[in-house]
Amino acid sequence: METTIYNNLLKLFVDDNEFVDWRNKPFKIGEQVMATNGHVIIIINDIVAPEIGPLTTYDPNGVLSVIPPNCTLLGTISVDDVKNLISTVPLIPVEVECETCLGEGEVEYHFESGKNYYTEDLECPVCKGEGVVKSKSGEKEINYLRRIIIGQSAFAISYLDKIVSCCEQLQVQEISIVYQVGKDSKTVFRVGLVDFLVMPVAIELNDESIIGSVSIKL
Repeated sequence: METTIYNNLLKLFVDDNEFVDWRNKPFKIGEQVMATNGHVIIIINDIVAPEIGPLTTYDPNGVLSVIPPNCTLLGTISVDDVKNLISTVPLIPVEVECETCLGEGEVEYHFESGKNYYTEDLECPVCKGEGVVKSKSGEKEINYLRRIIIGQSAFAISYLDKIVSCCEQLQVQEISIVYQVGKDSKTVFRVGLVDFLVMPVAIELNDESIIGSVSIKL
């Protein structure tokens, strides 16, 4: 059962980008198994996921160079505090692919002038060139473009929400901060046996995307 849980956590952070296929599944480097979507790296000792194979299609040093060699406890944050902040985020309509242009944002127009026949790709009149439209079901979802400040850095709630999900699966109530140096620093959050290296997002003064901050207990 424990192995299944950790495999499920790894799968939360794989990428679906066909151009960087090495990120499409978990991998092993040394005695650690990892997964990354390019913004978060989840790191676990391989003893809890022994079936994960080594990284062979990308230089492991490219991953290791991002991971801090030394981590130390800087403080903790409450999982409930993060969850409560996320719950305040306004819901927005779910967007789906435009059926008219099939997500391309353009449609082909055909027209005649005299004896001449023309075709031209122009902005889709249904989605206004966006390639997506609001779902007809009226379904809504969290606005994952919002950010939360932890320490000296801001983080997208889309990634914090996944870390909260991991905490719930592991039945953990606190998240340790074991690496953060300076403003806008990458940060390592530790949950039991699991480390999450999370890249920050840039913010501006009075940035309206910020929904709040989480207090760190020293």
